[in-house]
Amino acid sequence: MKQTVNILPKSKCCTMRRPMSPLEQRVRFILWQSGVSGVSARSIAHHIYGASL
Repeated sequence: MKQTVNILPKSKCCTMRRPMSPLEQRVRFILWQSGVSGVSARSIAHHIYGASL
């Protein structure tokens, strides 16, 4: 778990490290709005960021 957190920092850390694309911002907002659990959000984010790298 800690390794995933280090690779994908939560909340503002990601935004400060590199600009987010509109798609990433939209997905993040949808996840936040729907109240997805932290584990699920990280899992989904891993696929999104992994594919975008």
